[in-house]
Amino acid sequence: MKTSTPISSQLGLTQSQLAEILGVSRSLISLFELGRRSLPAKALSQLGLMLEHVQAVPLEKKGVDVDVSTVVVSIIDRMLLENEFKRELLYRKMAAMDRKLDQAQRFTSLSSLFESSSLGPKLSPKRLAKAQDTKTDCNQIQMQIKMELLEVECKFLTEKKNDLNR
Repeated sequence: MKTSTPISSQLGLTQSQLAEILGVSRSLISLFELGRRSLPAKALSQLGLMLEHVQAVPLEKKGVDVDVSTVVVSIIDRMLLENEFKRELLYRKMAAMDRKLDQAQRFTSLSSLFESSSLGPKLSPKRLAKAQDTKTDCNQIQMQIKMELLEVECKFLTEKKNDLNR
């Protein structure tokens, strides 16, 4: 039963929710919406009643009061939460990177001490090269740029939300 708008969407449900209500699998609902399978008689009967009910009740009586600004504010709130999560994650990565750089600097300092004296073991050039990895510097710069972008995004979203709330 291929339709332009999926039946689950017409009902305001996900395929999983519709499948649970009808007592069939989600994949069967998907195939039914694509017109490749048919539903069992009982499920088809229930679906018919559901569609009839949804189409008979006008939008105003469904309790749907579409206030676009409220919807936009809720979307912005979700985006702000995602932004906060990304900034926190990036902050943690940057802190780990800073610790790694500090460790590399201490290692380089100790290795130069050992090379200039006979106090300790000679360190291989391979280990020194690993400690002075330029890739780490590039990653640090990338993280700083990402953090700045996230902060700008946060500021923009906050201003947009404040404008909508006025």
